[in-house]
Amino acid sequence: MLYFIGLGLVGAKDITVKGLEIEDYGRKLILADRDMVEQKADELLKESEVSDVEYLVVGDPFVDMVLREVNAGIQCRVIHNASTNAVECCGLQLYNFGETVSIVFWTDTWRPERFYVENLYRVVCIHHPVHRSRLQTVSEVAMACYIKQADRHPVTEKICVGLARVGAEDQVIRMGTLCQLVSCDLVDMLCLSAVIPDILQDLMTDISTYSS
Repeated sequence: MLYFIGLGLVGAKDITVKGLEIEDYGRKLILADRDMVEQKADELLKESEVSDVEYLVVGDPFVDMVLREVNAGIQCRVIHNASTNAVECCGLQLYNFGETVSIVFWTDTWRPERFYVENLYRVVCIHHPVHRSRLQTVSEVAMACYIKQADRHPVTEKICVGLARVGAEDQVIRMGTLCQLVSCDLVDMLCLSAVIPDILQDLMTDISTYSS
């Protein structure tokens, strides 16, 4: 059987009791990066046919490999944990969220802008679950897209909220315009998200001010 166990948002100590009871078996841990998960998933499936395999996931377990297990006729079990919905701590209720998108990290020769055009008029949650990103980087990419698209899609100065290490004792919430957040460095803190709402609610303003 293959177990999918969510580790939570901050670290291994956020694992649930149920997940810990399954995970605590004394075997050696193997670091499964993105390449391994995407390119060598068949090896995990093959191993889980004859023994129990635990797949530990930062955040909440995702479904791609679950579907592979089901299609292969292999038993699997998912132990859920906290997910990106934790960004509600900034005061924006879940029902106001639009689609969750990811801002890729630009290179000198690769600068995709599709995410910006598609989500220009939505309430958007932009999430980087593990990458050691900076609020500066996310804001700079969004600002560059805004400047380039402004003539075709005029918008006002949007209020944005940056969050880092949500759920940890040292979590940080910063609110401001894109121009202001470009100069806000959260010093490589993990679990960075940026919420860009179309309508800023009073509750969100109060909580963001309190948490800053």
